[in-house]
Amino acid sequence: MSLASEPPRSVTLILRARGRFRLSRPRPALLILAAGVVLLELILSGTMGSAYSVFSATTTNSANSFSAASVFPPNGALYSVGANANGQLGLGDTSVHYSPVQVGTSQWKQVGGGARHACGVRSDNSLWCWGSNATGQLGIGNNTDQYSPVQPQTNTNFSMAVGGDDFSCAIRGDGTLWCWGGNGNGQLGTGDTTSRLQPVQIGTATWTTVTAGLYHACGIQTDGSLWCWGANGSGQLGLGSNSPSSYLTPTRVGTATTWTSVAAGYLSTCATKSDGTLWCWGDNTHGQLGIGNTLPQYSPTQVSGTSWVTVSAGQYTACAIRTNGTLWCWGENSNGEVGIGNTNTPQLTPQQVTTATNWNTVSLGYQHTCATRSDGTGWCWGNNTNGQLGQGNTTQQTLPVQLPFATVQAVFSGSQSNSTYIIK
Repeated sequence: MSLASEPPRSVTLILRARGRFRLSRPRPALLILAAGVVLLELILSGTMGSAYSVFSATTTNSANSFSAASVFPPNGALYSVGANANGQLGLGDTSVHYSPVQVGTSQWKQVGGGARHACGVRSDNSLWCWGSNATGQLGIGNNTDQYSPVQPQTNTNFSMAVGGDDFSCAIRGDGTLWCWGGNGNGQLGTGDTTSRLQPVQIGTATWTTVTAGLYHACGIQTDGSLWCWGANGSGQLGLGSNSPSSYLTPTRVGTATTWTSVAAGYLSTCATKSDGTLWCWGDNTHGQLGIGNTLPQYSPTQVSGTSWVTVSAGQYTACAIRTNGTLWCWGENSNGEVGIGNTNTPQLTPQQVTTATNWNTVSLGYQHTCATRSDGTGWCWGNNTNGQLGQGNTTQQTLPVQLPFATVQAVFSGSQSNSTYIIK
């Protein structure tokens, strides 16, 4: 059922039985939801920012699948839980919190967790960071840790932010990419290895999404091309080799212009294309590439299966959602982070997580996993040493357990994070 078109380019929005939408590759359009007599203008161009970042409820964003909840961006109170030695929960202290605690009174739409810090975007599109600032990853012009959110820039036109080990990146509403913090491996993409204490613009291209790993980053530009930069010792940039060991500026991965989501793990990367295929590359010691073996891959290698719509990566584990709403995970499972009821490891190919068919978003932490369902419930599993599963204890979980809220709008973590961030 085609609901809108704008010659010569068109977008088709399909309302599925479980309340999910499928959107073809982003193009400027006016979408009219006749059933609800709702007029929704989606400006999916660089002038407004990205559909990936504006509408996704994960740090790894998808252009192919939207839930009824995520068509309208998250807009709610922020709660955080888990590791907090550097104030990365943003609660004004450095104590571990085993149950979710509200972060101030502001409304938020997205958060990206780093190893010991986090950055996020409030509902007014302003950018805020907190936690460790040893390498300037908070972007405030100094190296002082901050236990509550502080604003790197007064610009109120940001759409998303992510954190790596010691650096951060964000995309503005005009599609420009900005990075700051540690840069020893060129992970800022500035063409050098000099750390930056404040956000700096990376080139002049416009971007739809960005993701941060340990010391590497990847992003998708508005033309659907995929670019990676930073550390490459494990081939995590997907450029056909693990030499040189780092790239100091964004370098294109292949020639495809159909990439829709990308997720940087510890030393690996996974991404999806608009045809529903899933590709992974880099370190594979723990089977985190999902290709049935533990051999490293220096170029994108296809994972079996079809109809993949979004992917997220943690330390040595990855998960992805298919168009039928099923969730699949693979890789390291010693903490139960694959979510299949055991700690058998590694899992070399995708394994289905429960029999549910209403999974909506997924976001991996360092050794734990969180996801949401289309009924608004949020679930986490895996390592719980720091209480990052939000259950009020430190008990490891090998199957999804529900967060202590009836419903949530979004759940975020980050591939280097032992904390969880919940928008309620």
